[in-house]
Amino acid sequence: MVALIRSKAQAIFRESDNNGSGKLDVREIYPAICKIFTLGKLPPPSYNDALAIMRNFDQNGDGLIDISEFQDLLLILCGMK
Repeated sequence: MVALIRSKAQAIFRESDNNGSGKLDVREIYPAICKIFTLGKLPPPSYNDALAIMRNFDQNGDGLIDISEFQDLLLILCGMK
């Protein structure tokens, strides 16, 4: 199950990384988080809530979300971590 979630996270991440930087910035993270919530059949969070989620999962404090941080976000939201 964890491998499936990581795979889904990678697909959403690649789809959301519009500039191909390998990291999601504040403009890219909101649609990605909304997609995760939609997959979980949850109402999408507000933009401010999505930014708070981003800050909580930005482990290195660079203001960006890398694939590892994004996978952790999805695993925690799915109750797998």
